[in-house]
Amino acid sequence: MNGTGSGMNHVSTARSSRNIVPDSSAAARVTTAASWLAERGVVDPMGMIVLGSGWAPLIERVEVLGRWPYSEIPGLPSCSVKGHPGDLVYGRWDGVPLIVFVGRWHAYEGRTPEDLALPPRIAKALGARWMLGTNAAGGIDSNLRVGDLVAVTDDLSFWATGRAMQVSGIVGDTPQHSGAPYSQRLVDALLHAAEDVGISLHRGTLAMMTGANYEAAAEIAMLRFAGASVVSMSTLPEVRLSLIHISEPTR
Repeated sequence: MNGTGSGMNHVSTARSSRNIVPDSSAAARVTTAASWLAERGVVDPMGMIVLGSGWAPLIERVEVLGRWPYSEIPGLPSCSVKGHPGDLVYGRWDGVPLIVFVGRWHAYEGRTPEDLALPPRIAKALGARWMLGTNAAGGIDSNLRVGDLVAVTDDLSFWATGRAMQVSGIVGDTPQHSGAPYSQRLVDALLHAAEDVGISLHRGTLAMMTGANYEAAAEIAMLRFAGASVVSMSTLPEVRLSLIHISEPTR
């Protein structure tokens, strides 16, 4: 789900620190972080949520069982973008056990594909079976207004995720399924929930540009022609990796 908006994220000038693990490979970072969390009681979450720009206050809806800054978890970088607290929360939302990443990393911060792939890989290692991602995106569809909500059903990526992830050792050399990993079951649940509370929820296609600048008018025209409804500077690396690493049972 994505909310349209006009606010620009601001990146701090100081580079955030990275926790060092003995073996800094992608797999070792995931294993180390997942083991560290399991030792602190994070066991069998049903799913994971990423709270992006503007969505952090939703963490108040979660019954918190554990909360740790990314900077305390071995192998995880801290967040450097305004509006991204950088906390991992384990808890229950309406009784459902899950892990929540409050804030995310972005390619425009200089983060590697290995960094951007951490949330779904750690979630999978801990037992999660589905992912819900959120962000604040720019509206392209002329029917959208600032503050509208959009349930994403497809995407367009203008970031070289496939080859970049191969170089980082996140995926192998075998071609991966590139179909959009959006669960019809979860989209229908969102639509029904929105109807129950009287909120208008659109469906649409999310495009990703690397940022950190806004798109030029010609780029917006290109994205609209390609079928994009909204555009962001994040989210798709996590979503594409969730298709590989998180096995959602029903589409």
